[in-house]
Amino acid sequence: MRLLQKLKIKNFSDEARKKIQDVDRYVGDFYRKDKLLFLGCFLLHFLGRLVGVVEVYMIAQFLGVPMGPWEALFFSAVIPATNMVGSIVPGTIGVLEGVVSTLFLALHWSAADALVLQMVRRIRAFFWIGVGMIVMWSYKVKPTTLETN
Repeated sequence: MRLLQKLKIKNFSDEARKKIQDVDRYVGDFYRKDKLLFLGCFLLHFLGRLVGVVEVYMIAQFLGVPMGPWEALFFSAVIPATNMVGSIVPGTIGVLEGVVSTLFLALHWSAADALVLQMVRRIRAFFWIGVGMIVMWSYKVKPTTLETN
């Protein structure tokens, strides 16, 4: 908060300042008081990112792209950054494909392979979204009725 004010990025209203400070306090308390839970969250997030690197590597190997583990790590780092920057485009449709294709071309690989890689990743994402929706719909909560005495 103080950093934003020193940089003169924005003057916040008292209400907004209080909300920002509450969130900051809550996050700080989580780090200090629940160290084991924080470590567990961090490790699960790291494991998820590692699975993403393996996913990119395996798809590239299947396509016959001469991608090594370091290139897979690079692409796995570029994709979330592109998601963040391209968030103004709904679903970043086309943005990720363009960035990955450009990087493939820079490495003298096929842009078509880049498109296939990104399409496979999107199909995987839609698959798991579908699985999640099916699970949510299968566990419908029954509405409770109020009893009158």
